[in-house]
Amino acid sequence: MAVLQKRLQSIKIPDISGKVKVKHAGKVKYSVSGMRIVNLGLPQSSLGLVPSSGLKLSIGNAFIKIKGRWRVKYLRVIKDSGSFDLSVSGLSISAGMGVSRDGTGHPAVSSASCSAIVRSAKVKFHGGASKSAFLCAAPVSTLISHHDPLSGEFYAIAHHQEPPFTAPAFSLPDQAKSMLYLGLSQYTLNTAGFVYNTLGRLSIDITDDMLPKSSPFRLNTKSFQLIIPEIEKKYPNMPMKCVVKTSKQPLITFEPNNATLQAAGTVTAYAIQPNSTLAPLFIINVVTSVSAKVYITGTNIAGSVSLNGLEISLVESYVGPFQVRTTPVTHPDQTDSRWILK
Repeated sequence: MAVLQKRLQSIKIPDISGKVKVKHAGKVKYSVSGMRIVNLGLPQSSLGLVPSSGLKLSIGNAFIKIKGRWRVKYLRVIKDSGSFDLSVSGLSISAGMGVSRDGTGHPAVSSASCSAIVRSAKVKFHGGASKSAFLCAAPVSTLISHHDPLSGEFYAIAHHQEPPFTAPAFSLPDQAKSMLYLGLSQYTLNTAGFVYNTLGRLSIDITDDMLPKSSPFRLNTKSFQLIIPEIEKKYPNMPMKCVVKTSKQPLITFEPNNATLQAAGTVTAYAIQPNSTLAPLFIINVVTSVSAKVYITGTNIAGSVSLNGLEISLVESYVGPFQVRTTPVTHPDQTDSRWILK
């Protein structure tokens, strides 16, 4: 077993990279590189003979720690990168190997059985926007059962503050046909929203170059002249920037075949003057509710997004008074958007 442990520690883990298409974000490129095993332990391990069968390898209470680097790029200009620490503990593996002879009389080894259990897995992200860490406890999975003793949670590294809500019951349906099953709870996502909102990280600056070139609407004062004529009068034909920021924690609710996001925030609009200084135009409040459905079609993951409600109110105007009207959404299907990930 000492030889096996030494060989495992010297394994070179290949880099992982790829890209996916995400609605409104375009192509998201990601990479995980430089992964290396920094600690590995097999405290309970044995290899024995099984009568009339072959060999049985048992490993209990094993642990492994891996370090690496991560990098993402999206919206053509937004990049982020950093490092991560992965710790897996309570790892148990049982593998059966059959030993026989082939048609030529030579020994042949085949896999007879295999099962694994992971008690806990923790990932800590460092650098970039990862001011928080992700704690994930993988479901305990065997060939015949699933158990979920812990819940995934985001928390701030500098100050671990408990979220103002508790983790609901979470279970996976009994399955035994595949080696890996993944589950995602609304608690995990809502703790991420709580942490990032508390840290003030849920904000984005939107400029005209982030809009599709084919869009008839451009983010400049000329496009707003029909809605707010005073903007074009005071700042003629100038580019604009909108700062979108959450005003409270967004909430996600999972239901069968449906996920709903409720969010509230502010949009602050600025005119970008020739000397690059920002002139404030207005601030509005936005409260919205969006539902999404995800399904599999062939070998693709597809989905649809529907707008359930949208409320807009004026907080402050720097270009004179103007009215903001909200049109109620009476038929959500009319605001449906569909997408496919290939």
